[in-house]
Amino acid sequence: MGASKSLIVLMGLLLTSCSPEGGDEDTDTGVGPPSAEFVCEIGLSDADGAYVSAVDNDPVELILGFQGFLFLEFMVRAEAGSPSPVLVRMSMEVDGEDPFDGSQPQVALSDQADGTRVSEVINLFLPNNDISLYKDNTARVVMRLEDSASGLTCTAERYVTLIDDDPCIHTGGEPICPEDDTGETL
Repeated sequence: MGASKSLIVLMGLLLTSCSPEGGDEDTDTGVGPPSAEFVCEIGLSDADGAYVSAVDNDPVELILGFQGFLFLEFMVRAEAGSPSPVLVRMSMEVDGEDPFDGSQPQVALSDQADGTRVSEVINLFLPNNDISLYKDNTARVVMRLEDSASGLTCTAERYVTLIDDDPCIHTGGEPICPEDDTGETL
């Protein structure tokens, strides 16, 4: 499916999940409970893996995976009582280029001391592995969390600045980093 068709499908999903207050629940298709919204926001993780709230234009590191894949890492914070696990549907548009999408199933959200719930790390894989296409650009990221059992959903959006400050290749374990001129790893 092309990127523009994927965006149309995503927008259709977004539009069909919104119903006016006091809407007629008899229009349910019988595929699950009527859709309802909960509140969530896109954030990042700190060096210790803890959730950090993000504001528009925060820098997000372009991460090079060991198989050459380029991806971004996000987290989501949701209100208390939100479902877990959820399907996360993602869409990203870089500086007005065609948007692309992805998804990550079975994303767990954990209860926090403040009563909210925070997701595990959510990976958004980029369609091209050429860092120069993304570095120093602004990207619009949209995430939609869906729970088919309850019909609950939330949608969050954030604009981020894509950076490449980490020269390492991430393997899932310890990153492999290039050597500088002294022969020592960075």
